[in-house]
Amino acid sequence: MGEGVLGSLRADRGVTPAPRRVRDEADVGRPILGKVGVVPGDVTADPSDDEAAPGPPGAAPFDGRSTRDPGAGGVCSAGARRGCGTTIDAPGDLVPDPSPDLHPGELTRLRHADVAAYAALYTAGGPTIGTGQLPLDGALAIWNPHDDDPGFNYIVGFEVAPDPDRAWAMGEAAARAGGARVFGVGVTAERDGWATSSRLAALRLTFAYEEVVWARRLCASEVGAGGRGAGDERVQIRTDAIPPDLFAGVLNRGWELAEDHGRGRLYAAVIGLPDWTHYVAYLEGTAAAAAVLYRHHGVAVCVIAATIPAFRGRGLQTALITRRLDDAVAAGCDLATVETVADNASPRNIGRAGFMVLHRRRIYAKALP
Repeated sequence: MGEGVLGSLRADRGVTPAPRRVRDEADVGRPILGKVGVVPGDVTADPSDDEAAPGPPGAAPFDGRSTRDPGAGGVCSAGARRGCGTTIDAPGDLVPDPSPDLHPGELTRLRHADVAAYAALYTAGGPTIGTGQLPLDGALAIWNPHDDDPGFNYIVGFEVAPDPDRAWAMGEAAARAGGARVFGVGVTAERDGWATSSRLAALRLTFAYEEVVWARRLCASEVGAGGRGAGDERVQIRTDAIPPDLFAGVLNRGWELAEDHGRGRLYAAVIGLPDWTHYVAYLEGTAAAAAVLYRHHGVAVCVIAATIPAFRGRGLQTALITRRLDDAVAAGCDLATVETVADNASPRNIGRAGFMVLHRRRIYAKALP
């Protein structure tokens, strides 16, 4: 994480700071060809095409908070293919982003898909990695004792918990008992009044980073429109019989972590499980990038993606998101969602892929002694 939420805290604990935030879809880059009403372009040799190298979070905390609620379904139309919600230029005060194309039932579906993805992931990682979770009246506390990024140790869906103080207390206690080194909470516009300066100070919570949650509608007519390798014959994407160690290693190297780090192993733990698809992108025969797709009641969650630094700028992320959206539509999904951080190139690139902002979420966290 560098400085910010836990840089100094980790130093005090003798913990080596890990690269910041990696559930991020990470700089998808140029448009999904044929999908979003834009002119197709070259998908190779664009430095913005792939993940930017991990960097420090924004150093200065800010006053606003965020919003968190996705959706799915709806009429397949040119407008729907362009997405739903608003575009984003830069972090600012957290005001709910209007989502005119989404109705409450769609937002509920996406909220449920988000929580379901974390629940399945942390259940699978429990036996081998020690991850844990605790349901909190619609929200979910998750923790990974081998990871000190608060994005993997926090309360998901905090905005729906009927008693936020009780949810925080129960989540922190469970994470502490489960061996978590850090723990935090995702604050959205619905909980703007909860995250006051005095409360955050009393709980010793510090701003970590801001996430942006995006969504777009999917249409059956779009299947295959983007191609399987984004038009680059050098890129091949494999989804079957992926060795867990290979997959975990590619993710960890893409995040500039040790190849055997528990973060990659967490995502490898769901290989082969229903509703999960894992992808490894090969560039001229070398495994260079990896990604995950999760499906839940018609909602496609583009969970994570990472590119090994030496292979960035080669169109691999574009190929991976294109393939996942194609696969999602083929599986009957009518909405896709993805999360990014707010302070790198990801927002621009996700927008180019047809996604629109649904809401923002600010992560506040603390070290657990």
